[in-house]
Amino acid sequence: MRELHQPVLALFGDHDVLVNWRESTRIFSDIFKESGNHDLTIKVFKNADHNQMTGSPPHFVDGYLETMRAWLTRVAAR
Repeated sequence: MRELHQPVLALFGDHDVLVNWRESTRIFSDIFKESGNHDLTIKVFKNADHNQMTGSPPHFVDGYLETMRAWLTRVAAR
């Protein structure tokens, strides 16, 4: 990750059983700060699993698609 010098969107769910989102957000923040890449966006979705899903039947957690759309629009406009 230290070699990345482009915008990065890191999305996590607070009910993820595969990835420790607290540790991951700290690692992302530290590495990007050390490397000088300040274009890091981190978002943790409440009640979301690893795939940003929640509920029964499973569906994307509120705000996920809007976050993706807004970030992609911002990055593509450069």
